[in-house]
Amino acid sequence: MNYLEIVLQGYFNENNREFLEKYFFREFKKAEKEQYFEAHEFFSCCIKVIESWEKYLQEQVFKRKRELYLMLNGAKNGTMKYGDLQGKTIEEKRQETIEYCEQELKEVRPDGIGSLSFTVHLHSLTNGRIAYNMPYNELLVIKIAILKAFKKTQPNIEPLPPQPIVESPYSVLEWATIFYYADETKLLTESRLIKTRLEQFMSKHQINTTFDNFKTKYYEAKKRINEKNDYPINKLELIIPFLKENYKQTVTKVENDIIFLEENMPEY
Repeated sequence: MNYLEIVLQGYFNENNREFLEKYFFREFKKAEKEQYFEAHEFFSCCIKVIESWEKYLQEQVFKRKRELYLMLNGAKNGTMKYGDLQGKTIEEKRQETIEYCEQELKEVRPDGIGSLSFTVHLHSLTNGRIAYNMPYNELLVIKIAILKAFKKTQPNIEPLPPQPIVESPYSVLEWATIFYYADETKLLTESRLIKTRLEQFMSKHQINTTFDNFKTKYYEAKKRINEKNDYPINKLELIIPFLKENYKQTVTKVENDIIFLEENMPEY
């Protein structure tokens, strides 16, 4: 079944768009009758189309974020070259660049960062089927319509499986990475035992996993950052706001690791 086509027909056909939730429900009922599809399967696949568009936006945000971090580090360590000083001294341009980058990095959104907002480039994502740059708010309209249509199929109003309510803002690996940076920067308890430091960190932040799993994820994060150089950069960027608020001395190290991983990420 062509779920991309179902989503596109829903939004870009004016008659369907006006009653988008009902459209997705009707499409499911047809799939159920003609091909014996279950609600979970049908709506999960529709959501995956939207998630691929959200991923495109995330990639644009991460790309811009990397550019800003490179500019910021270049300005701070004095390696950045300025083509046009615009009547200013190099030091003035350096400070101006630092202030600009820091200001831009303060606001990260699902569809943008700082003064930049991105749209979903459907022409490339649909192989030329649709020539349209979709703003994030329109993407959400489609996503909400799919979720509401799915809810109609559930007598107990169960949530769509790909959209679970997440109790913690971070995965166990991300929490373990936060611990790694806080521990490396000597910001945790002075206990000489790594076991004690791990347990106290888990208790403080109410991390819902076993001690053994958390310890395993900690060593995994440490190895992937320092040896394998394949730690996901987007996960590092995700934890920066938390680190800034709770362990701000770690942020410079994280930013430097992001740049290092970008330059040394193995190619598979």
